[in-house]
Amino acid sequence: MGNISELKLGGICLAIGPAMATALFIIFFLILGDSNIDITDFSAVSNDVQSAPVIQQLLLFLPPIGLIMAYYGMTVIQGTIGKGENGEALFKLGLPMFAINVVATVIALGGLSQAQSWVGSSGSNIAAIAQGISLYSSLIGAIGIVLIALAISTRDEFNTLFAYVIAIVFIVVAILSIIGMANFNEDTWKLVNALFGISYIIISLWSITIGLNMLKRA
Repeated sequence: MGNISELKLGGICLAIGPAMATALFIIFFLILGDSNIDITDFSAVSNDVQSAPVIQQLLLFLPPIGLIMAYYGMTVIQGTIGKGENGEALFKLGLPMFAINVVATVIALGGLSQAQSWVGSSGSNIAAIAQGISLYSSLIGAIGIVLIALAISTRDEFNTLFAYVIAIVFIVVAILSIIGMANFNEDTWKLVNALFGISYIIISLWSITIGLNMLKRA
């Protein structure tokens, strides 16, 4: 195992990481989450997290690990693109944007896991900050993924059409992030969260195909 190649490990990370993060997002927020809660009521969100079973709270810590795995896989792809080759410039610009999204997700979910009422303090403030970080980092990350997808679309070793689909999907995600930050009401945020979930499923499928492609070439 210690001799595993970078290309093989990158492929494994891309095949597993995003899919794991997406599955946990769906389980925690869409299946186990209380659908009756007003997600713009940060006090209610805080109390919901606090009252969740321990196993459910622990699930909050796992999605960032999947995103870190995805980031590593992307760095491996970047390493295979030679200087001056197709996609190099776009990939180099998009990757740090995606990295910012990964770091922000760690911060937001770490904060949300502590969004509970303390003596003299309300967890609603932490829940509000976590939501703000999540929306803004989603905007930056979505732009990064668009650039990465456009870069990959120029590479012969990957599926060009699928890459274009991802670029279009995450242009929509970027727009949704702006709408979520600008239009502060429950109906808008529920719609945005639902569409985010769909976009996560789509990019997970894309990531799996890229990961399997890398494993075949390893």
